[in-house]
Amino acid sequence: MGDLGSSIMYKGSFLRRYSVSHQQQSHQFSTILFYFHLSAFPISPYNAHSTHQRPHTIPIQSNPIQTPTVKMQFTLALVAAIFASSITAAPALEARNAVPSITVSITNDQTGASASATVPGDGIARNLTDLFGGSAIDQHGAIVGTSAQLTKFSDNTKCFFQNVNWIINFDGRKTFADLDGNKDIALPVYLNGFNLQCV
Repeated sequence: MGDLGSSIMYKGSFLRRYSVSHQQQSHQFSTILFYFHLSAFPISPYNAHSTHQRPHTIPIQSNPIQTPTVKMQFTLALVAAIFASSITAAPALEARNAVPSITVSITNDQTGASASATVPGDGIARNLTDLFGGSAIDQHGAIVGTSAQLTKFSDNTKCFFQNVNWIINFDGRKTFADLDGNKDIALPVYLNGFNLQCV
């Protein structure tokens, strides 16, 4: 009976030691698993023992947007080329549409005096007193001449002197005009009332 009691006490003591040792090993293993969990899945800034539930986060995958550099460069180059061509073409277009300059000479064959005036071919009437005032054919305020001739013109040039219903025509094909209308006699014509129009 004494041996049986000793055996039971020995087994009981062994079981308690085994239970304590097993609990310590389990605690150590749990601690190792806990630290492994912390290192593998950090939960900062939330406390591991906090009762608050961590928000569910979706990992954002890195997918950098590719900037269409080549396309932008091509577009900028195209715009620059169009802009440069428009600048280059502008003077040519302006020159094509520019109003031509036409020069008319009036001569007084009796005195030998002659004077020239240049006007734009825009069809606007300009008084001869404004164009030839103070010139060699200006005789004390009177513009006097016997003939007129184009000296700067083109084949399409058309000009005329006009004083109400008195019209004297000359153009790029017929560049000379006898102002008095008589080719055999050089009669001076008083031109103050006339204007000049050219296209």
